[in-house]
This record gives sequence, C-alpha cells and structure tokens, in this order.
Amino acid sequence: MTKRAYGRTGCLVQGCGRPHLARGYCELHYWRNHRHGSPYANPDDDGAGLEWLLFHRAYPGEDCVVWPLARNKQGYGTLAFNGRTQGAHRAMCILAHGEPPSSKHEAAHSCGRGHEGCVNPNHLSWKTPKENGADKVLHAELTGRTGHMKLTYAQCLEIIALRGTVPQISVARRYGVSEATISRLWSGKRRGLAKSAA
Repeated sequence: MTKRAYGRTGCLVQGCGRPHLARGYCELHYWRNHRHGSPYANPDDDGAGLEWLLFHRAYPGEDCVVWPLARNKQGYGTLAFNGRTQGAHRAMCILAHGEPPSSKHEAAHSCGRGHEGCVNPNHLSWKTPKENGADKVLHAELTGRTGHMKLTYAQCLEIIALRGTVPQISVARRYGVSEATISRLWSGKRRGLAKSAA
C-alpha cells in the first residue's frame, strides 16, 4: 500500500490504489460497503442480477431461493433495478407478481427468511407495512434460538382459530410448543398479531 494525503494509507481493497476516505476504504469502496455490506459489492453494473431474477421468477419449488450477489448489512439481496439500487426481493416480487398495489406496499416473505437472502417468488407477496410487520412479529415468535421454525404459518392460523374453544395447555401439547407461545398467539398484544392473522 502506498502512503496518501494526511499520512493515511490507500484503500484496503487490493489493487484499488485510490486514496483512503474512511474505515480503510476509498470513497467508492466505502459507499459500496455502507450500502451493500461489502466493499466488493458491484450493484449489478453488468445486468447479471436482473438476468438471474428473470431466470428464477417462475421457480416452481417451495424451498428458499438464495440471492447469490450483493447483500446489504441486514442480509437482503440488492441490485440496480428500475434505475436505482433496491432489494432483490422487491424486484423479484415486481417481476413475478406485477407492480405493487400502492407505493406503500412492501414485498413480504412468507418464509421469514428475507434476511437470509431468500427471493423465491412463491414466498413473496405484496402486503401493507402493517401486514408485513405482523408477519415479521409472527416469524420472530416462531423462531427458536437455533433459528429453526417451531410452527408453520398455517399452524399459527389454526392455533389462533382455536382460541376460546380448546384449553391452552391442550393446544400447546398438540403442537409441541410452550403455553407461553400459545398465549402470545392468542393475546394479540404484539402489534395486533392475533387480530391480523385471525
């Protein structure tokens, strides 16, 4: 590395040669790291991301399809789409299901694994921020400390439908979860989860 202005070294990215701006990177690599979670991320300059999405937009399976290119710090895929950098899951939702009903609608994941880069078109749908927020709470409630799902979304809807008809302990035993989990699903205290899913 060569010395640059103010006694600082050049960019940490091998072969870059540009002067240091912040956190060891030049301006270009600093902003790539800031926006995409990696200084090496290339926000789809060559169209590879769009080509990949088009190839997978009719994917027939139910397993997660993981975005193979740049991701942001939260783990969501990113690419240049419609003239700006945006989430790969949103771009896939547009390609597979059409434009959102409104500018406020979000591309929601039924699998709860958007932060792991999932862009399976069968897992995506347009939802309002409130609906998407309720799904996120539901996914958080159902995810154990190991990250594995304890209940499916359909099972949660079944449990919510049983509220008031079957004792809580019986439902907990039937689904193999704690009474606390059933209570949270039935209470509706978490951002209106039970009301929105019922």
